[in-house]
Amino acid sequence: MMNPVEHVEEHERLPGVIAEILEILEAMGCARANPASLLSAPAFYREESLLEGADRFSEFAVRFGMKFGCIPYAAVDAAFVSIEDFARRYLRDSFPEIPSERIQDEAWRWFESLRPARVRTKERRYPICFVLAPARSGTTLFRAMLDVHDRLWAPGELHLAQFETMGQRADEIAPALLRHLQIPEMARRFDESQGETARRLSRWEREDCEVPVVYDALIKADPETLLVDKTPPYSSSIEHLARLGEWFPNAKFIHLRRNPVDVVRSLVRIRLYESARTRLRSKLNPYQISEMIWFESNTNIDRFLQEVPDDRKCRVRYEDLVSHSAEALEQVCRFLGTPYVADMADPYKARPGRVALGAGDMNVHRRSSVETRAPAIAFYPLAGRTTDLAARYGY
Repeated sequence: MMNPVEHVEEHERLPGVIAEILEILEAMGCARANPASLLSAPAFYREESLLEGADRFSEFAVRFGMKFGCIPYAAVDAAFVSIEDFARRYLRDSFPEIPSERIQDEAWRWFESLRPARVRTKERRYPICFVLAPARSGTTLFRAMLDVHDRLWAPGELHLAQFETMGQRADEIAPALLRHLQIPEMARRFDESQGETARRLSRWEREDCEVPVVYDALIKADPETLLVDKTPPYSSSIEHLARLGEWFPNAKFIHLRRNPVDVVRSLVRIRLYESARTRLRSKLNPYQISEMIWFESNTNIDRFLQEVPDDRKCRVRYEDLVSHSAEALEQVCRFLGTPYVADMADPYKARPGRVALGAGDMNVHRRSSVETRAPAIAFYPLAGRTTDLAARYGY
């Protein structure tokens, strides 16, 4: 069944996108911009462009991403691109053609060959919890709910367990902004200034300290408050999950599940599938790449949790979290060994303003209450293994 939201022609969306870009540029002091204006160009280019210099263009990219609720991959190569061309590129990437065929079996071969690597490091046996889910599964809202509880600390995405050392993390996380979004929350955790926390992170990176050392510091800073780390990229690799299992042999894990159609549509809309193109070595349609991300992440989680005792794992459906919040959160609190707090069900009321600081879904701040809606109906042919896994999850 075709979802009408997906089927809107580019020319119908284009004027609105151009108008929004012009507003951004006007706020940046580019008042005389028009759809044909050149956004950016190298310094040696002699004709006038609006955003000269990398810093100015980076500012535009951040503003664009915040306004459109997306990762501005279209900004990576925008030299000699007009405002209208940039808008078209954004629309083409965010609303690509809907595929008409299922993913073919040969496209799954890369996944079936994956095996976890062994991890060798000292075990940590203190309490800690990890929320495991693909991106766009509702993890930011979930952690905003958990963070209302004064005995839980659910910060923005820490992006730690993808790496064995902080030096590796510094080398591989780009842009650097993603490494720094954690500073305000960490500073409060350490009860120090943001400058002190920034210097602490820089020292860990220079010394290339092991990532568990960072977890040690975060937990010891407030041992009475349970650290709940939700960082979706952890589930993109069975190696990352195996690392968590060996680093933290008594950790608890929450598997947050969501209807694949909603996850796929959201991954495409904000173009998070772009980051998976190289890793998956795939030329598939963006919807199909996003479908594989959903399948890969959830399958990795299922494989990993098979080896985890029942008392250390919990499964929650996003749809239950938003439609029966109190019941779902009571289950989570029992699992974590802490009493349920009624304010958790509505973090917008409990914490007016920005409900979830730090790295995560920026769209969560566009709402004023928890949004409830039925899972979407498939609007293109999903692969058989996707529908089988979704059926196991109750979709």
